[in-house]
Amino acid sequence: MSSDRHQRLLDLLRECIDPQIAVARWEAEARETSELPDGVMLDDDRARRCGFHEVIFAQGKPASTLVSIFRKLGEQGRVAFATRVTPEQAAVIREEFPSVIDNPVARTLRMPPATGESAIGYVPIIAAGTSDLPVAEEALETLRWMNCNARIIADVGVAGPQRLIQSLPVLNAADAIVVIAGMEGALPSVVG
Repeated sequence: MSSDRHQRLLDLLRECIDPQIAVARWEAEARETSELPDGVMLDDDRARRCGFHEVIFAQGKPASTLVSIFRKLGEQGRVAFATRVTPEQAAVIREEFPSVIDNPVARTLRMPPATGESAIGYVPIIAAGTSDLPVAEEALETLRWMNCNARIIADVGVAGPQRLIQSLPVLNAADAIVVIAGMEGALPSVVG
């Protein structure tokens, strides 16, 4: 929850104690929270609890709902990020928000950050094979949304361990490593 909104709610709570509370003020607050389609509730407190705002799971949502959520998050100064986006949803959102970053391989959409804040940390994403690229691209977009430096190192599965050895300087410089291996899942052990 934003600190301004938090303060407004605290003020309202104080007014509850006062029998002279203005019904119009309550109605205005209720309207502000109901600008989203029915059933949509944003977790305004997630950043405090988890360190990051919530991600929009787009699968099954109407494009108009996604547009409403993107708009509301933008008004709150938050960077919207959606996963499992269909090409049809992406087209509608791109039309409404031309600056949105669309990654059709990852099936994600994210708004660029509002500030020129420098990225933090370095997280390489190791993908065993090219069939793992959709998941690797989604991890890449997630890390970029989190304002992390990230890159994909692809096709370094256990069938070609010499290719992984070539990446050791990159791995040694990492703050964390994401490993994606779809079939047998042996690559995380090899990287470890």
